[in-house]
Amino acid sequence: MFKNIFYAVFLFTFLLLIGTERTFAETNLIVLESPYSFDKTVKAIEQAIRPNNMGITAKINAQANLAGAGIKIRGNQIFEIFRPDYAKRIFDRNLQAGIEPPLRIYIYEDGTKTFVVYRKPSSIFKPYDDPVLMDIGKKLDLILEKIIKTAFNI
Repeated sequence: MFKNIFYAVFLFTFLLLIGTERTFAETNLIVLESPYSFDKTVKAIEQAIRPNNMGITAKINAQANLAGAGIKIRGNQIFEIFRPDYAKRIFDRNLQAGIEPPLRIYIYEDGTKTFVVYRKPSSIFKPYDDPVLMDIGKKLDLILEKIIKTAFNI
């Protein structure tokens, strides 16, 4: 029973975000429509991560997790990615900023379209008001952009 309630709350949160993602401009939430199907998008993103010098720390398949609770949703997956050298630089600079990694790339189906969403790392580190963390964020912005360009053959 508790497990079903947990998954229902989880699903509600995701659906709420799906309906409002384009209103988060001030947080530098990047929402891109994929030129591919959901499965091809997931595969393309996954294959683009390592060649762009990032590692996958976790792959969360919300669709499969919710199916385990008897709840059916369309494609919905998250890649958590990062690099140990960047993590060490962040920890050395500000241990509180250690809450920010890993970065997340969210892929979901909405109707017949597939979307890829991520938050610009520079916006994640902006509240720390630290030029070193901002520099790290800007470098990570470029890496995420390269991952997307690689995945979408841009």
